[in-house]
Amino acid sequence: MYFCPALFGTGRNRRRENVLGSFCVWSDLDEPTTLECLLHSGGVLPSVVIESSPGKYHVYWLLSHLETDVQKLQRLNAAAAEALGADRSGFDAAQLLRLPFGVNSKPAANGHRPSIVYLDPEAVYNADWLLTRWPEPNAGSWSMPESEPELVSWDGSLPGLDELPTDVPGWVRERLTEGVAGDRSTAAYSVTLALAEQGADPNDIVGWLRQSPLFDHYGTVERLERDVSRIMAKHVPTRASSEASQRPLELPSDSWAAVPVKDILAGTFQPLQPSFMTCSGGGISLLYPGRSHSIAGESGGGKSLAAQAAAAQALSDGKRVCYVDYESDVNSVVRERLAETFRVSHSALIERFSYVAPDGRPSGGALSRLTGQRFDLVIIDGVTTALSQFGLSGRDEGEVTLWNQELVVPFERSGSSVLLIDHVTKSAESRGSYAIGSQAKRANLTGASYLARNIRPFGIGLCGILELKLAGKDRNGQIQRHADDRGVVARFLLDSTDPEQPVFRFESVAQPGQPAHMVSREEAWENAALEFIRTNPGSSKRAIVEAMGGGGKAAREQVLNLLEARGQVRRETEPHGLAHRYYLST
Repeated sequence: MYFCPALFGTGRNRRRENVLGSFCVWSDLDEPTTLECLLHSGGVLPSVVIESSPGKYHVYWLLSHLETDVQKLQRLNAAAAEALGADRSGFDAAQLLRLPFGVNSKPAANGHRPSIVYLDPEAVYNADWLLTRWPEPNAGSWSMPESEPELVSWDGSLPGLDELPTDVPGWVRERLTEGVAGDRSTAAYSVTLALAEQGADPNDIVGWLRQSPLFDHYGTVERLERDVSRIMAKHVPTRASSEASQRPLELPSDSWAAVPVKDILAGTFQPLQPSFMTCSGGGISLLYPGRSHSIAGESGGGKSLAAQAAAAQALSDGKRVCYVDYESDVNSVVRERLAETFRVSHSALIERFSYVAPDGRPSGGALSRLTGQRFDLVIIDGVTTALSQFGLSGRDEGEVTLWNQELVVPFERSGSSVLLIDHVTKSAESRGSYAIGSQAKRANLTGASYLARNIRPFGIGLCGILELKLAGKDRNGQIQRHADDRGVVARFLLDSTDPEQPVFRFESVAQPGQPAHMVSREEAWENAALEFIRTNPGSSKRAIVEAMGGGGKAAREQVLNLLEARGQVRRETEPHGLAHRYYLST
């Protein structure tokens, strides 16, 4: 059973132009996750969470007033989806969502009964304040034309894959046959757009998607028809001119030749945009094409996992990836991480992925053969070991620059986005904002440098989180404007609470100009609870919840329960069994 959270005028049908307003913002989290991981995503605790099918949720934030600006309401829904990594096509003010009773009849739901799994009726928000806490969505992801496009009416035909346009990219066929383990809404959108750009008939597009695993994202043919219609109407006519306007300035191949300034003066120059390691929901990307970048962090913190997740994203998008590994082994990277954890298809790994495990300096044209393959993304994991194998010191500026020119620059010149994985010093006080060793490591970068900080550990049965902070360099200037005042731009999340179905994503965390060290309400409650228990061991639940400050009591109790579930605090029952006392876990 379904309902629409928006209000409509009496006797009017369910169309966006008939919406009067809504008392809530909503988001459809279609990728499997856990409630705990959901509550720690997005930066704002929800008011209501309904588990619509196993591990999938409809999330609501109650508003303090009726929001009658429909465009603003859709902008809020899109911002919430981007913050959570949820379905970015679910912003429509006339969206249908499941009621918390009845039975989900989809085959994949296996008879699941939707139910309320989290409720805080006192969590009521101002709409304008929510917009300051969530990333600003791209206007194209939520704004709609004033009238609905002409709806595609599917005739029921099911064309075969041999009838796909001849020039369609190989990844489109792959997604239509195998689906995708990550964000299915983005995958379905990309497939529809790619087919439309090749001149495919809208009726055939609906037919191909109806037979595909991606159809689970839509659920009904009516929704599939509607989304294909909107994509066709909104994007296809202007796609060619849009791409032409985004084309970066072409520089002369000879670095000593004068750079033409005509295009810059004419106002047609477009700055290079990042396109790899992309945040969910159509958010920002963190790596520029044809530029070098670094992620530095403590050992075991998850920086290599984040790099491998970026590789999985690129491979799922039909890109070519090379992994130069000085730290691990081929079984761990290819089978355990890319194939099993990040669910990259075997065909993509065989056809578009190269794994290299060097044990010395490249010789005999080996590097030229690699760069000649024109990889889209190159990951060099283990800078310190790489320098050592070259017989060079990581503390000597001249030797670091020589290594960069010999190994990194050739990949850049071939058009690859290069990501270096490096270590920081063990001392947090002396590490500064760059990797261990010479500052030339950062100076030689042509893209952006990041410091990685582990927020929650990664592992089987855990939901790990890694924070990515700009480390003083964004040479092209397109990423730093998305950072908060601490320089944090994104988080990497890997939810392995279900080892058979791990879920990962990158998510942007803040808008420009946010106050420094801003924390979400639940984080503030966690900190307050832990500090109170530390100074008052053996406190009662009531005393702890009161010490956590204002807000909904049920939500504060939920946070305390989460601390206990994660093992940060322990609860002891008094002998008479009528009271519980809380202590920090040792």
